[in-house]
Amino acid sequence: PDITPVPVRSIGRAKKNWNKIGFSADEYSIFWKKVVEQCFARTKKGKPMTEQFSLMIAQKLQGTKPAFHACFSKPCGGALMQASYQPDGEIYTCDEGKALPLFKIGTVNQKYSKVFTSPNALNMISLSSSLGLLCNECKWTAYCCFCPVMAYSSQNSPIPLLYNNMDCKIRQSQFEYVFEKLFSKDRSTLLQWLGKGKSL
Repeated sequence: PDITPVPVRSIGRAKKNWNKIGFSADEYSIFWKKVVEQCFARTKKGKPMTEQFSLMIAQKLQGTKPAFHACFSKPCGGALMQASYQPDGEIYTCDEGKALPLFKIGTVNQKYSKVFTSPNALNMISLSSSLGLLCNECKWTAYCCFCPVMAYSSQNSPIPLLYNNMDCKIRQSQFEYVFEKLFSKDRSTLLQWLGKGKSL
């Protein structure tokens, strides 16, 4: 089986209740690593279980096959690979974007071409390309992408302040962890997950 733990994001109702349900990037990273370690242990015992984010990161780092994920692509998948259609007919860049008017790209009453070439759609694509942003200074920039929606929700700007961006901290931790694992005793397990070793 495959599992994909995803952190609760500080947006919408979660943001309003963050003081009750929130956590830090470090707390989530510790939890996530424990999940991956459990998956490694199960796989080594002949009961394979893969954790999808670590597998995707390993695919990116190994360069063996495309690793498509809307939130890890550059530009991100918002208004490109995905969109969020709401009951009232409004269309947003993505599921997270539906919580913020800035990320509305049109309505179902408009032509497809008008919606997906609207200023907000094009801004999303341009911003998440990371061109000219601090992301270019990061060692993981070739493999990662920031989320303009989460940057705006947490910092009131779609351009992230990386030193204070929770998503960025979590992803850097994930990339560093998987990179180290590719040079450890767990390398064979990761390669197994990638389909380069013994078949699952």
